[in-house]
Amino acid sequence: MGNVYVAASRNARVFEYTSDLMLVSSWTHTSFGEEKGAPGQSHAVGPAGMVFDASGNLVVAGVDEFCVFSKPGEELGCHPKIKSQATENIIFDIERNLYTTTATGGTDEVHKYDSYYQHVTTFQLPTGNLTGVTCDPDGNLYFASQLGNNTSRIYKVDKTNVANVLDQFDI
Repeated sequence: MGNVYVAASRNARVFEYTSDLMLVSSWTHTSFGEEKGAPGQSHAVGPAGMVFDASGNLVVAGVDEFCVFSKPGEELGCHPKIKSQATENIIFDIERNLYTTTATGGTDEVHKYDSYYQHVTTFQLPTGNLTGVTCDPDGNLYFASQLGNNTSRIYKVDKTNVANVLDQFDI
């Protein structure tokens, strides 16, 4: 089993744990904000979304850029985001495109980047509380949203036309 990585927005750090949850390492980066004593910095400033790319590198979303690490604390490079915003949910699809959403309570925007981190498009879903994103084996994207009143919605998005919602259901 591999290690577990946790982005600590308020601490401006990424933590690495074993599968038994023993701390292995932690590191910070200038794009993660500023390390401060308790209660720390605003959660909107620090690292939040993380995902592994096809090469096994850890991609961490800061407010202004995506930073790619070959191993803990070893930066391969950083790539600017289309706009500064707290990014909570990020995922690569099967074609290596990167999709991002803002932190819960943020905008209803989804940003798509190519495998070189170049912005491709931005589209909106009919909500402002996107809370998750995943991709199925066929490449379809699913976005989760909190609607309020203990209701959430899942949106299935067309992989060839990401602005097209194919289906939605409440949970």
